[in-house]
Amino acid sequence: MREYNDYVSLTKRYLKNYNQFKVSVENMKEDIRSLEESIEKSLNVSAPIAKYGDEPSGGTGELNSVERAADQLVQMKNRLCVIKTDMNELSKRILKIDRALSGLKKRDAEIINERYFYGCSWEQIGDKHCCTAKWARDCGGEAVKQIAFMMFGMKVKPYMANFVFAD
Repeated sequence: MREYNDYVSLTKRYLKNYNQFKVSVENMKEDIRSLEESIEKSLNVSAPIAKYGDEPSGGTGELNSVERAADQLVQMKNRLCVIKTDMNELSKRILKIDRALSGLKKRDAEIINERYFYGCSWEQIGDKHCCTAKWARDCGGEAVKQIAFMMFGMKVKPYMANFVFAD
Protein backbone atom coordinates (compact mmCIF):
# COMPACT_ATOMS: atom_id res chain seq x y z
CA MET A 1 0.00 0.00 0.00
CA ARG A 2 1.33 3.43 -0.89
CA GLU A 3 1.72 6.07 1.75
CA TYR A 4 0.60 9.67 1.42
CA ASN A 5 4.11 10.94 0.64
CA ASP A 6 4.51 8.28 -2.07
CA TYR A 7 1.57 9.78 -3.99
CA VAL A 8 2.91 13.29 -3.56
CA SER A 9 6.35 12.18 -4.81
CA LEU A 10 4.75 10.34 -7.72
CA THR A 11 2.74 13.46 -8.58
CA LYS A 12 5.92 15.56 -8.60
CA ARG A 13 7.56 13.05 -10.97
CA TYR A 14 4.52 13.16 -13.26
CA LEU A 15 4.58 16.95 -13.28
CA LYS A 16 8.32 17.05 -14.03
CA ASN A 17 7.83 14.61 -16.93
CA TYR A 18 4.60 16.14 -18.26
CA ASN A 19 6.19 17.69 -21.35
CA GLN A 20 8.02 14.45 -22.17
CA PHE A 21 4.74 12.54 -21.78
CA LYS A 22 3.09 14.78 -24.38
CA VAL A 23 5.97 14.37 -26.86
CA SER A 24 6.02 10.61 -26.27
CA VAL A 25 2.31 10.34 -27.08
CA GLU A 26 2.83 12.22 -30.35
CA ASN A 27 5.75 9.95 -31.27
CA MET A 28 3.71 6.87 -30.39
CA LYS A 29 0.91 8.08 -32.66
CA GLU A 30 3.42 8.29 -35.51
CA ASP A 31 4.78 4.82 -34.66
CA ILE A 32 1.22 3.44 -34.73
CA ARG A 33 0.53 4.98 -38.15
CA SER A 34 3.78 3.57 -39.50
CA LEU A 35 3.13 0.10 -38.10
CA GLU A 36 -0.44 0.06 -39.41
CA GLU A 37 0.87 0.92 -42.88
CA SER A 38 3.46 -1.85 -42.65
CA ILE A 39 0.82 -4.33 -41.52
CA GLU A 40 -1.40 -3.33 -44.42
CA LYS A 41 1.44 -3.86 -46.88
CA SER A 42 2.44 -7.20 -45.38
CA LEU A 43 -1.07 -8.59 -45.89
CA ASN A 44 -0.34 -8.76 -49.63
CA VAL A 45 2.10 -11.68 -49.44
CA SER A 46 1.82 -14.29 -52.16
CA ALA A 47 2.62 -17.93 -51.60
CA PRO A 48 5.26 -19.58 -53.80
CA ILE A 49 4.23 -22.36 -56.16
CA ALA A 50 4.55 -25.81 -54.64
CA LYS A 51 7.30 -28.06 -56.04
CA TYR A 52 6.57 -31.66 -56.80
CA GLY A 53 9.16 -34.22 -57.61
CA ASP A 54 11.55 -36.81 -56.28
CA GLU A 55 13.68 -34.38 -54.30
CA PRO A 56 13.48 -34.96 -50.56
CA SER A 57 12.36 -31.90 -48.71
CA GLY A 58 11.20 -30.83 -45.28
CA GLY A 59 12.78 -31.18 -41.91
CA THR A 60 14.58 -27.86 -42.08
CA GLY A 61 14.25 -25.26 -39.38
CA GLU A 62 14.02 -22.41 -41.86
CA LEU A 63 10.80 -20.60 -42.59
CA ASN A 64 9.60 -20.20 -46.12
CA SER A 65 8.64 -16.73 -47.36
CA VAL A 66 4.97 -17.05 -46.36
CA GLU A 67 5.79 -18.32 -42.87
CA ARG A 68 8.42 -15.58 -42.46
CA ALA A 69 5.90 -12.91 -43.55
CA ALA A 70 3.28 -14.34 -41.17
CA ASP A 71 5.78 -14.29 -38.30
CA GLN A 72 6.70 -10.68 -39.04
CA LEU A 73 3.01 -9.78 -39.18
CA VAL A 74 2.42 -11.32 -35.75
CA GLN A 75 5.43 -9.44 -34.33
CA MET A 76 4.21 -6.13 -35.80
CA LYS A 77 0.71 -6.67 -34.41
CA ASN A 78 2.15 -7.46 -30.96
CA ARG A 79 4.33 -4.34 -31.08
CA LEU A 80 1.31 -2.28 -32.20
CA CYS A 81 -0.70 -3.58 -29.25
CA VAL A 82 2.10 -2.67 -26.78
CA ILE A 83 2.50 0.83 -28.23
CA LYS A 84 -1.27 1.46 -28.12
CA THR A 85 -1.43 0.30 -24.50
CA ASP A 86 1.50 2.53 -23.52
CA MET A 87 0.05 5.49 -25.41
CA ASN A 88 -3.35 5.07 -23.75
CA GLU A 89 -1.71 4.95 -20.32
CA LEU A 90 0.29 8.13 -20.97
CA SER A 91 -2.74 9.86 -22.48
CA LYS A 92 -4.79 9.08 -19.37
CA ARG A 93 -1.99 10.42 -17.17
CA ILE A 94 -1.80 13.64 -19.21
CA LEU A 95 -5.58 14.05 -19.04
CA LYS A 96 -5.57 13.58 -15.26
CA ILE A 97 -2.84 16.20 -14.87
CA ASP A 98 -4.72 18.62 -17.14
CA ARG A 99 -7.97 18.15 -15.20
CA ALA A 100 -6.19 18.53 -11.86
CA LEU A 101 -4.49 21.75 -13.02
CA SER A 102 -7.84 23.14 -14.14
CA GLY A 103 -9.18 22.45 -10.63
CA LEU A 104 -6.53 24.63 -8.97
CA LYS A 105 -6.74 28.32 -8.22
CA LYS A 106 -5.22 30.37 -11.03
CA ARG A 107 -2.21 31.42 -8.94
CA ASP A 108 -1.49 27.84 -7.84
CA ALA A 109 -1.74 26.57 -11.42
CA GLU A 110 0.70 29.27 -12.53
CA ILE A 111 3.16 28.27 -9.80
CA ILE A 112 2.97 24.61 -10.86
CA ASN A 113 3.43 25.54 -14.53
CA GLU A 114 6.39 27.77 -13.77
CA ARG A 115 8.10 25.25 -11.49
CA TYR A 116 7.45 21.92 -13.20
CA PHE A 117 6.84 22.77 -16.84
CA TYR A 118 9.24 25.67 -17.30
CA GLY A 119 11.86 24.76 -14.68
CA CYS A 120 11.81 28.07 -12.79
CA SER A 121 13.45 28.24 -9.37
CA TRP A 122 11.41 29.07 -6.30
CA GLU A 123 13.23 32.41 -6.16
CA GLN A 124 12.16 33.26 -9.73
CA ILE A 125 8.58 32.24 -8.96
CA GLY A 126 8.59 34.31 -5.78
CA ASP A 127 9.92 37.34 -7.65
CA LYS A 128 7.22 37.01 -10.31
CA HIS A 129 4.47 36.82 -7.69
CA CYS A 130 6.01 39.53 -5.49
CA CYS A 131 6.67 37.23 -2.55
CA THR A 132 9.43 35.19 -0.94
CA ALA A 133 10.84 31.94 -2.28
CA LYS A 134 9.56 30.20 0.88
CA TRP A 135 6.01 31.40 0.22
CA ALA A 136 6.23 30.20 -3.40
CA ARG A 137 7.60 26.81 -2.26
CA ASP A 138 4.84 26.45 0.37
CA CYS A 139 2.11 27.35 -2.14
CA GLY A 140 3.64 24.99 -4.68
CA GLY A 141 3.80 22.19 -2.11
CA GLU A 142 0.14 22.63 -1.22
CA ALA A 143 -0.80 22.72 -4.92
CA VAL A 144 1.08 19.45 -5.53
CA LYS A 145 -0.83 17.85 -2.64
CA GLN A 146 -4.10 19.05 -4.17
CA ILE A 147 -3.11 17.65 -7.56
CA ALA A 148 -2.18 14.32 -5.96
CA PHE A 149 -5.60 14.14 -4.34
CA MET A 150 -7.35 15.04 -7.61
CA MET A 151 -5.36 12.40 -9.51
CA PHE A 152 -5.42 9.53 -7.00
CA GLY A 153 -8.48 10.29 -4.92
CA MET A 154 -9.12 8.80 -1.50
CA LYS A 155 -5.91 6.72 -1.66
CA VAL A 156 -4.04 9.96 -1.01
CA LYS A 157 -6.19 11.30 1.84
CA PRO A 158 -8.14 8.38 3.29
CA TYR A 159 -8.87 10.36 6.45
CA MET A 160 -11.23 12.51 4.38
CA ALA A 161 -13.61 9.54 4.21
CA ASN A 162 -14.16 9.76 7.96
CA PHE A 163 -16.91 12.34 8.12
CA VAL A 164 -18.40 13.33 11.45
CA PHE A 165 -21.93 14.63 11.35
CA ALA A 166 -23.17 16.71 14.27
CA ASP A 167 -26.78 16.98 15.28
